[in-house]
Amino acid sequence: MIRYLRRNQSLSIGIALLSLLALFVIIGNLTVDTENARPLSVRALQPPSWEHPFGTDRQGRDLLAAMVAGTPLTLKIGFVAGFLGVGIGTVLAFIAGYYRGMTDTLIRGIADIGLTVPGLLVLIIIAVSVRGGLTVDQMAIVVASLSWLNPTRTIRSQVLTLRERGYVEVARLNGMTGPEIILRELMPNLLPYLAATLGERRLRRDPRLDRPRGPGPRPAGSADARHDAVLDQLQRRDPEWLVVVVGGADRHHPDRVPGPVLPHRRPGRDRQSPPAARGMNAAVLRVEGLRVSYDHPRGAVRAVDDVSFSLRPRERFGLAGESGSGKSTMALAILRLIRPPGRIDGGEVWLDDTKLSALSDDAMRRLRLAGIALVPQGSMNALNPVLRIRAQIADALGDHDMALSRRDLDAHITSLLGQVGLASEIADRYPHELSGGMKQRACIAIAICLRPKVIIADEPTSALDVVVQRQVMATLGRVQQELGAAVILVGHDMGLMAQFVDRLGVMYAGRLVEIAPVGEIITAPQHPYTQMLIASLPSLERKGTMQGIPGLAPLLRDLPPGCAFHPRCPRAVARCQVERPELRHVGAHGLAACHLA
Repeated sequence: MIRYLRRNQSLSIGIALLSLLALFVIIGNLTVDTENARPLSVRALQPPSWEHPFGTDRQGRDLLAAMVAGTPLTLKIGFVAGFLGVGIGTVLAFIAGYYRGMTDTLIRGIADIGLTVPGLLVLIIIAVSVRGGLTVDQMAIVVASLSWLNPTRTIRSQVLTLRERGYVEVARLNGMTGPEIILRELMPNLLPYLAATLGERRLRRDPRLDRPRGPGPRPAGSADARHDAVLDQLQRRDPEWLVVVVGGADRHHPDRVPGPVLPHRRPGRDRQSPPAARGMNAAVLRVEGLRVSYDHPRGAVRAVDDVSFSLRPRERFGLAGESGSGKSTMALAILRLIRPPGRIDGGEVWLDDTKLSALSDDAMRRLRLAGIALVPQGSMNALNPVLRIRAQIADALGDHDMALSRRDLDAHITSLLGQVGLASEIADRYPHELSGGMKQRACIAIAICLRPKVIIADEPTSALDVVVQRQVMATLGRVQQELGAAVILVGHDMGLMAQFVDRLGVMYAGRLVEIAPVGEIITAPQHPYTQMLIASLPSLERKGTMQGIPGLAPLLRDLPPGCAFHPRCPRAVARCQVERPELRHVGAHGLAACHLA
């Protein structure tokens, strides 16, 4: 609290002024006769004197006595009107900003109209119209009824910004209701804007904190031994059961410390798995004919168009291409995180023998992080800024009913942070106290807290300098090896892909145009687009001006006929302009969608 007051000078000055007013009233009532606040028989408008330190007014009243008598009434009106007005405005602002639609239009319209009317004029008219005048309480209510308009507008704008943050979206996907999101996610972030501060940990205390640990002996001994016990719970999961976590590294809030481990049978588990999805060497993830569209006034826009690939256990698979090629959309579609106006309108995604499209929303929510996790590119948006890192990891575990005592939880969090190269004290810091690389590694720690089989890293090094990029990628590679997980790395940095992935897929205009082992695709690319991407990389062997790819990527709502790349391709022939090439085997291990490959 003291640190916050030091940083917020306006709040500190306000508290100091209120304290001075309160002290003035207390001392004044002890030393000044407030009866002198009534009209006196002395001459009006007397100058200050020893008898009347502030002089008298036109009615002969002592001004000091009037100030002592009137200050409590003024403060009462101010406090009642302020709290009531801001309270009404806050409630309406959260409703309008979060729910939007007609509710937002109605509330915003009333506020806009109300702000055009002079408040003082309305107050005078009401005061004159009421016979016998207004009491202090009535005056406070009238002032409050006029003071909610401006807070409604300003707070609504803040809510509109926060509702689009990653941790709020994850809260929605985790099944939280609107009121829960407002109270748990939005309100703590706006407390500094609404008032001084409230203990956000107290606001979010989870009753599961005091629940018993459940059957079985408690782990004892060192922190490593307790952490091993946690991992043992995760690793001994029966295939028919799944200890579940919510939301991947996009996890949001959190001061909820988890309760007992409760196994959940996967609702809607699909038994009709394809033969290729079985066996020790089977793909851990299969994407078959995936299509994602976005509704547009001119018709549906296909952002991902008939994409298919597979991912083997422990494999590092890269998805590269220019911005707008559909990489991130495909990653979100695999996790079923596409939001309207987008929709998945075709294809299937299999995680082992589980068809994700057949899962209910709740079953898919439980599968995220436990089976497949996301490391987002915007770590500052993915992490809740008003909650400590410890709380955010604990929340991910708690929402999947991971049973840990406070001591075991601390040991597990310390171990997770150690896995990603962060010191244990980082757990007690807020996201804004960490550097960009540290925030990204904290997101990785959340993503691996339940040892998923597949990690999707969506441009995890964007906006980081090259040194920090190397640290983050080294962390991701080390964690992947320790977990035995497969990784999908999404990005546009071909140099980074060449250093990290085993196999590379290149996307253009929503389609995969080439897939091959990274060594082959770097040394002998088959598709002209891949060739030009690699040629744009800096090289110590080539001198001169770097050449980029001419032209711009096409608009997805207005793709050219035939091969979408032909307007930019230096090798295009007449066939490229009329016939769209399909992926076909080229060379020993590669696939390419090019007539000339």
